[in-house]
This record gives sequence, structure tokens and C-alpha cells, in this order.
Amino acid sequence: MMRACSKFVRPMGARAYAIPVETVTREWRCKVDGEETAEKVESLVADVRSKLPKDASVQRLVCKAEWDYKVQTTVPLAAFGEWKGAAFAPEADFLEQLKATPGVSNVAAQAYVFEAKN
Repeated sequence: MMRACSKFVRPMGARAYAIPVETVTREWRCKVDGEETAEKVESLVADVRSKLPKDASVQRLVCKAEWDYKVQTTVPLAAFGEWKGAAFAPEADFLEQLKATPGVSNVAAQAYVFEAKN
């Protein structure tokens, strides 16, 4: 159960555990078959950035050894519920564009907490 505060509360049996949460990340990921395909995906990411929530930060990760390509969009917890309610727009269109790109496979999306612990 998410709340618009700085805690994520998850009941576990008779006890409840609290993990502080300030931001939530939505990750879009896929496999690419090489540099040329990664460049095509990079272009799709550039096109979609302006359609993301205005308070979002975006990171791109590429592993050239395994050809993993990931886009991580992080929003404040208070904004996450609204973005989730909008089906993480423009996620559906972006994922369809990925799936239609030759050389792209294993397209998926996932939300999680990603916070620096300095």
C-alpha cells in the first residue's frame, strides 16, 4: 500500500515493516543485438523524454557486454500515484515502439524503489 508520505508500509503476517521511500523508479528494459540497434533505441528515448512527468529524472544504462538497455525514470513518491493512474504514460507507446524495432527483444517494465544511500 503506497501513501503520499515518505514511508512504504508492507504488512508481513502479524507485523508491519516500514522502509523509507522518497522516490519511485519505473524501468523500461530490453535486449538489443548491437550498437546499431542501441542507437535506434537511443533515438526513441530522446523522443519520449519530453512526454515524461515534468518532475522526473531519467537515466539510461547500457551494458555492451550483454547488450542490456535500460531507461530508468524516477519521480517523487508524491507524484508516483498520478503517473501510475495514467498507466505510466507514455510507456505503452514507447514499449510498442521498442517491440517493433528490429533487433530488440525481451521488452519489459517494472517499478521499484531506487535511492542513493550515501
